[in-house]
Amino acid sequence: KDKSPWPIPFKSFKDEALCLKLNKSDIKSNAWFDLKEFDETDSRTLVLLIDAWVIKRLYDKYGNFLFNENIRLFQGKNKTVNAGIISTIEKQPEKFFVYNNGISAVCDSIDISRDNINVSGIQVINGAQTVLSINQAGKNGEESKFGDIHILLKITQPKDQDLKEKITRYNNSQTAILPADFRSNDPIQKFLNEKLSNYYYFGPEMKGIPKKIKYCNKRQPADRKFKEIKLPDL
Repeated sequence: KDKSPWPIPFKSFKDEALCLKLNKSDIKSNAWFDLKEFDETDSRTLVLLIDAWVIKRLYDKYGNFLFNENIRLFQGKNKTVNAGIISTIEKQPEKFFVYNNGISAVCDSIDISRDNINVSGIQVINGAQTVLSINQAGKNGEESKFGDIHILLKITQPKDQDLKEKITRYNNSQTAILPADFRSNDPIQKFLNEKLSNYYYFGPEMKGIPKKIKYCNKRQPADRKFKEIKLPDL
């Protein structure tokens, strides 16, 4: 088995052989929900609150075979996001739950008994960077903090392969976030939005009818038309 964060070898586990076995005492505050009754696709979804040890043991057992259905593997411990995950584990483990989006997985079957939850054929489809950053933090000697790290885990048993592929695709589809987007709600942008909203523009093309300024502190659609106004002209 390959436990390194690099390409999956040709010879691998069959997906159905990858099992997650949980005693309900492993679940934080017994926080788990079976959402089958809310799912209109004849699938089944569990939402669990677990600690980092569950993820570490799962990766120790199966390595990168957990990501056969994922679109990518570990992007490196020095990547900004992964370095941030590792830093949170090292310095603020109690805040990991509120900072992290959690892990999404699909599986072949879910069996729930009075004391146990058994998941067969588990595949992590979103959250590979979280899984592998936890593994890297363990290598860095941070395992003593794993019990304090709470992680949201969502597991879906799709009714067929087509739905499984769509879940994987849509869980990994979003508009790219640019560095400038993180500045959209900082104090300076909020200040400018508030102050400039009190101004009107009297440009010659307005034909004597002033128009109220709208300051766009958030990224706008590329096809939206704007007029740039210099501050001295206000």
